[in-house]
Amino acid sequence: NNWPQVLVRPTTNRTLLADNLPWLQPASGTAIGDGLAAAVSLVRSVDAKAKTTGRRDSAIVLLSDGSQTAGHLSPLAGAVLARRAGIRVDTIALGTDHGVPNQSGVGGGSGPLSSVLGYGGFSQPMPPDLHTLSVIADEAGGNSYRAGSVRHLDGVYSRLADTILRRRRELGIGSWFAAAA
Repeated sequence: NNWPQVLVRPTTNRTLLADNLPWLQPASGTAIGDGLAAAVSLVRSVDAKAKTTGRRDSAIVLLSDGSQTAGHLSPLAGAVLARRAGIRVDTIALGTDHGVPNQSGVGGGSGPLSSVLGYGGFSQPMPPDLHTLSVIADEAGGNSYRAGSVRHLDGVYSRLADTILRRRRELGIGSWFAAAA
């Protein structure tokens, strides 16, 4: 199935998320535009403030090689929907120009995993489409990142956490006035 599917609605319940991770299955195609449209719809359904005030309380993180191979909506059209909804889209480009060794023991040259994991232990070039991912991020007010390794991806996630996660706290400033007196 090449169409976006929601396995778990946004939640802070990490156990629920972990329990549903095994249900993620790679498919033979990527529908970036349709995926962005589904994400916008989901965010709008759980974040009424983003819909009514235009505030950017939510964000979408698109982790992709940037190559759309399925779906009806173009990646740019999906980004326009996000911008109109006031939802920032940050993109992370996955893949390398030189290929990734297949160490999984799967993907013997056919099927959906072969294009991602390589051919029987060999390396399959997977250059990301940096231009498409940059256009998506620019259109939707986000930033575009490149992650060619797990270490790089961890660094990108750390930077994104600083921009997406916001904690509100009240500060007592009475002591400031007392100190100034």
